[in-house]
Amino acid sequence: KQNFAQARSLSNRDQEDQKKQNQA
Repeated sequence: KQNFAQARSLSNRDQEDQKKQNQA
């Protein structure tokens, strides 16, 4: 479960980074 939570948080972080790049 811990690994799944970490992977999910990483994917969410990647999505946020992509959004920032799109806005830039």
